[in-house]
Amino acid sequence: MKKLYSLLFALTSILLLGACTPEVDSVFDKSSANRIAESISNTKAILASAPNGWRMAYYGAEQYGGYNIFCKFDTAENVKVMEETDMSEAESHYTVSQSQGVQLSFDTFNKAFHKFSDPVGKLDGAQVGQAGKGFEGDFEFRVLSCSKDSIVLQGKKGEARIVMTPVPENQTWSDYIADAHYMKTLMTSDRYRLVLGNDTLKAIKTDYNVIAVTDTNGVVIDLPFIYTNKGMDLLTPKKVHDKIVRNFTYSENDKWADRNDNTVMLMPYYPSPVEALISGQWTVNLTETNSQTVDVWKTVNAYASAISGNRYPFRSLFIGTYDGDEVFTIGAVFGQAGGRVVYDYEINDDNHITFIGTNEPATAKLNGAQNNNYSAFKRLFRFDDVLVRFKLNGLETAYEVSLNDPKNPTKITLTSVLDPTYKLVFNKGISLVNFN
Repeated sequence: MKKLYSLLFALTSILLLGACTPEVDSVFDKSSANRIAESISNTKAILASAPNGWRMAYYGAEQYGGYNIFCKFDTAENVKVMEETDMSEAESHYTVSQSQGVQLSFDTFNKAFHKFSDPVGKLDGAQVGQAGKGFEGDFEFRVLSCSKDSIVLQGKKGEARIVMTPVPENQTWSDYIADAHYMKTLMTSDRYRLVLGNDTLKAIKTDYNVIAVTDTNGVVIDLPFIYTNKGMDLLTPKKVHDKIVRNFTYSENDKWADRNDNTVMLMPYYPSPVEALISGQWTVNLTETNSQTVDVWKTVNAYASAISGNRYPFRSLFIGTYDGDEVFTIGAVFGQAGGRVVYDYEINDDNHITFIGTNEPATAKLNGAQNNNYSAFKRLFRFDDVLVRFKLNGLETAYEVSLNDPKNPTKITLTSVLDPTYKLVFNKGISLVNFN
């Protein structure tokens, strides 16, 4: 009987508790289908609400940096696009749909937009990235957030986080691009110094919109950025040492401070002519180099072409520091084969250098199998006839080194101290040369 009373008491307590418990409302007033439909409608309305469109800080793979793309959406799902690299402009269709959340898709071909997702990427006529990959950009995006102040997207394939902001009504797209290009002209340098409070780090600009910083431990940190009408903005903030780097605002004093922290600055670094020669990469300029020297090099080309049945013509001659070896080399291309030799020198001062000669033991330590071709070039193609022209009369030769532009040199000239009529001239970068 005692057990029965206990059971009845427990049941009564449960019933009373249920009667006293307030009714719990449903967490969601709307079905998931209604919520996603509302999000899609809201996204489309915000996209079309910007009277002058949106500026997209676009990027694919980080190693290429970012590029400005302008988009004007209308309510009929048409979009007008302009991109900065060649200022091409095109119209196409877009959709906002459901795909694991709200998705924005540029779903018909647009030459101004899809160049960044094309597997055959092109920039200024040159191929970008690996064949079949290009910029590795997206044309379908998850909408992470959407307001009238900014829209944050994430590429579905590459997962790049891309921010869109409305373009002010008094700002034309072409004017913004022109201002960004002007900033590029003012701020482009081969070398920089990144100031982080009391620390100063060396930095270089890569072939694309990326600044590579070397920290105090020798670790290289890439800072992908986009040019704006005020300077440079990093695509995402990066921590370097104990500082967060976000942007650099141009100023005429060459101290480009971060808007969020003025103890963070990027400064261009202009090397001396000799430093530019040694640390850069330069290809011979046949038009301005001493004509007798050019004739010798053309003779080498004729010989190499003849002896190889035109399989190994002399196609390039370049000097400088290459591929991170941190040694000065003279390199060549015969046919499809490349090879280099370490070349010893002595620095006299910031403007003068003495060429001493080849260093074959150091050459054997160069990185990469292709660099071992020097001995074959010497044996088969008379490459030593090319090298001997770097020394006047076969002797150690002192040169005065000059740059066509101390801030952004594109040409470097070596003038013999003993015979000022003897000049070797080189253009910036490594390229093929016609020795015919």
